[in-house]
Amino acid sequence: GWRHRACPVNGPALAARGRSLALAWYTGAGGPRVSIAFSGDGGATFGRPVRVDGGRPLGRVDVEWADAAGREAVVVWMEEAGSGAAVRARRVRTDGAVGAPLTLAHADRGAAGGFPRIVVTGSELVYAWTAADGGGVRAAALPLDRLGVP
Repeated sequence: GWRHRACPVNGPALAARGRSLALAWYTGAGGPRVSIAFSGDGGATFGRPVRVDGGRPLGRVDVEWADAAGREAVVVWMEEAGSGAAVRARRVRTDGAVGAPLTLAHADRGAAGGFPRIVVTGSELVYAWTAADGGGVRAAALPLDRLGVP
């Protein structure tokens, strides 16, 4: 009898480092947007949400910590781009400062576009996405410093 009155495609993403949490999510309520919020107490409280999208988000978020201290995260999402979608990423500090967004790849805007995923390893962002040209799943790495420093 379980009922879910939300979009099962656009669930949130959570990254944890000790008691520090980075939570990213998409919502269509009040206009579509992708936001991130941080907690330093294991999720008992969260700071003010910070909007990260460029104005035409499709959602499909992921988030990872960008530093060992838990002061900066990378969030990735899909954004409308012409007839398709762009996989975009942005660095965000826990104080709310944001770096410039960067387009990582292009994807199909429909269900075939899949869900981009990221992992931070050392000083690199490794990301995977479903290619727009029907080429299947692809992966690439990018130095973190190529993402605008907040």
